[in-house]
Amino acid sequence: MTSRPGGQSRPGEHEGHGPPPARHSYPAHADRRNGRRAQAPPSFREAYAGLVSRLLALVLDALALAIVVPLVGTGVPGLWGALVLGPAPGWLQVSAGVLAALVPFGYFWLCWWAVGHTLGGALFGTAVRRPDGERLGPLRSAVRSLVGIALAPIWLAGLLYSVLDRRRRGLHDVLLGTVVLRA
Repeated sequence: MTSRPGGQSRPGEHEGHGPPPARHSYPAHADRRNGRRAQAPPSFREAYAGLVSRLLALVLDALALAIVVPLVGTGVPGLWGALVLGPAPGWLQVSAGVLAALVPFGYFWLCWWAVGHTLGGALFGTAVRRPDGERLGPLRSAVRSLVGIALAPIWLAGLLYSVLDRRRRGLHDVLLGTVVLRA
């Protein structure tokens, strides 16, 4: 160990060879989007979210949507009836219904694109990423959201594959090029 005057070593020095070696070193690779060097995601199993945390996050998201979607679908027409004292016009009821139907898609799409996780994911410590560790772009987030909503039973069945996969990916993750990491 190198020492400074007075016999004290500097923090981070390791037997005269500079800083101690990193705990985990991952091979760097070039990021195709901007040519910069990026660290590959960890390959050890503990870095990936498991089946239970993913399902719990999904249940919490479903509960939140079960509250929000009816509010969106009936809220404005209900306010119209209470404030104007008459039934809401048909166009308002149809518009509110369409908007309510789009809420789940918009929720998952915006959450995965903007911050990488939903409310459930944030509370259970999961984040959806590309295999290189970068956040999802708007298109991949939209496709993942659309597939998850349109094919929900198949999505859930595909989650069982995560028990067998070394990166704990569901079948939809394999097909869409995503991983779910512990945040």
